[in-house]
Amino acid sequence: MKKIFMTVILVIALVVPTMLVACAPEAKPAPPEQKPIKIGTSQGLSGMATGMATALKYGMLQRAAEINEVGGLLGGRKVDILIEDDEAKPERATTIAARHIDVDGCCLLIAGVTTAVGLATAEVCDDREIPVICPASAGAALMVPTRPWVFGYFPATTEQAACFAVRAQKVGAKKVAIYYADNTWGHENKDAGVSLALKYGYEVVCEVPVPVGATETMALVAQMKAANPDIIMNRTYEPETAALLRAREALDWKVTVLSEDSITAGAAKLVTPDLLEDVQVNPLFLSTKPLALEALARGKERFGKEAWTSDSMFCLAYDAVTLAAKAITRAGSTDPAAIRDALETIRDFKDITCGGIDYTLSYGPDDHIGLDRDAYSWFAYK
Repeated sequence: MKKIFMTVILVIALVVPTMLVACAPEAKPAPPEQKPIKIGTSQGLSGMATGMATALKYGMLQRAAEINEVGGLLGGRKVDILIEDDEAKPERATTIAARHIDVDGCCLLIAGVTTAVGLATAEVCDDREIPVICPASAGAALMVPTRPWVFGYFPATTEQAACFAVRAQKVGAKKVAIYYADNTWGHENKDAGVSLALKYGYEVVCEVPVPVGATETMALVAQMKAANPDIIMNRTYEPETAALLRAREALDWKVTVLSEDSITAGAAKLVTPDLLEDVQVNPLFLSTKPLALEALARGKERFGKEAWTSDSMFCLAYDAVTLAAKAITRAGSTDPAAIRDALETIRDFKDITCGGIDYTLSYGPDDHIGLDRDAYSWFAYK
């Protein structure tokens, strides 16, 4: 009897676990990880506009990180910003844009700093029918309201020049010198500044083209001083701006310089603080705007207080990713044509860090240009 009992126990010990395993619900495989939403960009992280490009980089990374921290887009897909250095060279921007679309599968691109780079990226996007947002490049050939795949988020060159002309009038300038980059963007700004002279009551007494990347421009600045202007309109990049400030100091010349905040902030790293006296800048956000201050504070906490020099470029890039995310969400997919169409439906977009306190942005089928001269405010550089 004992032997039979032990046999029954043994059978139960062997059979019951097998039955339990057989009856247990089948384990569900882990859901596949969702593919990230890829946004490509090339920036001149080395080259003539490094400071602006670096700020753009961090603005994009900060906004993408914030979106991912609250669950991403389209049901949990992370936003992945693919950044490569185009060295501010159009040919590199062309190669990178093509790779981002053809190899990496990006559904949208964000263009680099300069007009030439922006144009190179836009041409690739036009050819492949991929939307591109331009947070900083703003040449006349690029900022065409009806260019089908290009969306501006920076005042066009003519609008920038108008800002400078209005400021010249407000400070009572009668004679103006224009110190401009010897490239497409610089010439467009110079030509617009000249064309606006009569309307805004000043005379252009000196036009000085400056080689891009120049670090010594003493002779050119001396040429301007000889013309005795009331102000200088500076339409160059960081190295040339620093050269202007050094030469102005060496010549003991107290003339006021009108410049862009993003460019001046980069140049400020190359000169001593005292050389920034009598420099007025036009940042694309107001220092009292809460959205700007909050976004900048979060970015500096994440990347460090000295990660970038141009707060306005950081904000422009931050907003560009916000716009991209808004369009992707509205489109409900990463289909480029759907994203383009969604961008065209954006009206009275208020959640932006750039522009005046009450500034809003709207696009439409016949208007792909964002900010205009009303977004500008002028300050003494500090």
